[in-house]
Amino acid sequence: MATKPTSNVQYYDSTAAVWRTAPTDTVQRISWNTGRQNLTDQFQGGTCSVYGRLPSTLPSVPTIGAPAEIRVSNTGQDIYFAGYVSDYRVIYGIKPAYDTYELIIEGPFSAAARRLGDVSATAGNSTAQVFETLNSLTSGQIQNGGGFTTTTSAQTFTGQLSNPAQTAIATDGGVIVEQRNLTVKTQPQAFGYGHNSPNLGNIIAAVFSDDFTVSTIVINAVTYYLGRYTEIEFLSAAYNTGTKVTVQASGLADQTSGTGAYGQTVSTINQTTSQASDLAGYLRTKYELSAQTPYTLRFTGANQTYPNEALRAAEQGNVGQLVRVDFRGTTYYCIIEGIQLDANPSDWSCTIALSSSLQNAFLKLNNPVFGTLDYNKLGF
Repeated sequence: MATKPTSNVQYYDSTAAVWRTAPTDTVQRISWNTGRQNLTDQFQGGTCSVYGRLPSTLPSVPTIGAPAEIRVSNTGQDIYFAGYVSDYRVIYGIKPAYDTYELIIEGPFSAAARRLGDVSATAGNSTAQVFETLNSLTSGQIQNGGGFTTTTSAQTFTGQLSNPAQTAIATDGGVIVEQRNLTVKTQPQAFGYGHNSPNLGNIIAAVFSDDFTVSTIVINAVTYYLGRYTEIEFLSAAYNTGTKVTVQASGLADQTSGTGAYGQTVSTINQTTSQASDLAGYLRTKYELSAQTPYTLRFTGANQTYPNEALRAAEQGNVGQLVRVDFRGTTYYCIIEGIQLDANPSDWSCTIALSSSLQNAFLKLNNPVFGTLDYNKLGF
């Protein structure tokens, strides 16, 4: 039988220059989400809500903008959501014993990307230059994760930093991933990865199976303990469909790949129409898959033989990584697009939004899936 999870809520007190910890027995529920639901969605900063009782027992009042780190643990496995306090409220009951509080934490991308600033892209330079500038403007909160292969036209962005970040990611077909900072705990970070980054899809975060006759599986000489899901939702990949993709590169003629009524439009800063055309083809290849594939996967701690192994998939930084799903004799390799976790003192549950690896399977050498026969194709 699975053991019960524990939760740890910490926030930084800049006045005393110390981390404060909420009494564990007062934390009633934690809920977080990060990533996106669909391939066609823009990346948004994650959010985490902490619900507790007896706010008077908190060692200090959380302040807006303070770094925060939430940990959920089960059977020796710790997972984290790191970000910054965006709100704190107290609901007073008829007696102090009935008082409750809600602490809301936003992901590092939201916190950093709302800042204002000027970002310039130089013609002919890599899209990575945008993230290098964002790194400087946000004191490292937004980082260049590498893997960018596209060059840009000359552009200047003025206003919120989310605009150049989202446009650069769209230009290269990349991903934004939020995660805790292992070196400087007070500075959670968001990484912009180009579509060719070796850091995307380079690990299998978890393996889930409906075959209860086995408990482990070996993939590429690595042993995985199988997770068990309670629900699996299949939707046609047409839910993310785009039989026709138009890339609107600033200052250039629109470039379109494909035909039909299911159209997607993307705004970019590609340097040339050739690049914009390649991107349109790349995105259409991702969107046009019409096979039935896992769309969401739900699992709970109580349903696991090895709850620590399943819980690992819910880590904030696993967006863009792989999971394997075995369902009724068929194996699916999927990319984690988004994560939603709920935890209370009795149990935890997680729902992960998925896209088929066939929609992301562009050749990557030395990759556990995309570097093997029949699981990849050339990108751009």
